[in-house]
This record gives sequence, structure tokens and C-alpha cells, in this order.
Amino acid sequence: MPHVLWHHVGMDEERRRRLRRLGRAYRAAMDAEKKAREALAAEVLAALSAEEPVGEVAREAGFDREWVRRARIAEEKRLADEANKKNSLLSSNAAGLSPNAD
Repeated sequence: MPHVLWHHVGMDEERRRRLRRLGRAYRAAMDAEKKAREALAAEVLAALSAEEPVGEVAREAGFDREWVRRARIAEEKRLADEANKKNSLLSSNAAGLSPNAD
């Protein structure tokens, strides 16, 4: 949440609104890009799991085979990290430990 810094109190209010609006728009675009990238990577993995040819998957996605390879590796790593995190929480709970314990 933006806050007013004392040395910027004199900033033009219209400029302040523009900066905040553009900052929100930028962060929203970054979030949308991340979601689109993850959805595309998941679809690439699904196509590869269905034994679709890598070259055709790449062409239809609008990228090259190297991008497909990197997307596959990144998505598999992300899924493995999520599974490890989930297993870690389950293990902690099974041992009677709170995930928020200090």
C-alpha cells in the first residue's frame, strides 16, 4: 500500500494519482503475465504428456523447441516444489508441529 513520504508532501496530487494508477496497472499486468505463462506451461506439459510432437507444440504455442524444453523443466520444478511444500506441511502436522511455530 503506498504511503506518503514526508519529503514528498508537496508532490502534485494529479501526479500522485497517475503514479499510483500506473503502478497498480503495472502490477496487475505482471500478475496476468505470470498466470498466462503458468497456464501456457501447464498446457505445454499436457500436450507433451499426450505425446504430441515437441516441434508442433512449440509452433502452436508460438515459441521454439528450446522454450518448450525450458517451460517443461520450470513447470516440473514448480510442481515438485509445491508437492514438497505440501508434504512438508503434512509431515509437520502429523508430528504435532504447527507450521507457524517459532
